[in-house]
Amino acid sequence: MGCCQSTTTAAGSTGARTDPTTQREAENYEPLPVSTIDFGHTTRWASEEAMTQTQLERKREQFWDTAPAFEGRLEVWQALRLACDSNDGQLAHAILASAGATVPSLRI
Repeated sequence: MGCCQSTTTAAGSTGARTDPTTQREAENYEPLPVSTIDFGHTTRWASEEAMTQTQLERKREQFWDTAPAFEGRLEVWQALRLACDSNDGQLAHAILASAGATVPSLRI
């Protein structure tokens, strides 16, 4: 028994199937140092209109609830949310890496 991506070999063992391109990318993958990704914890954002902390939190909830409906995979959005809410850069980096998310701009 295996996952949907596994096959049975002639010897009867189960092995995961991989696309040659994906396999090459995985072999050449080097995670970025945690310090290179800006998770926005030091970024100051200002609204054009004044809002309370409660209103800001409501807007954040609304963003995270609706973002997956527009584009992308739900599990990647969940990983992005966890990474953004984390105060630990190493944990945030590990969350993104485990979800297979990339950050080409190095800024979240």
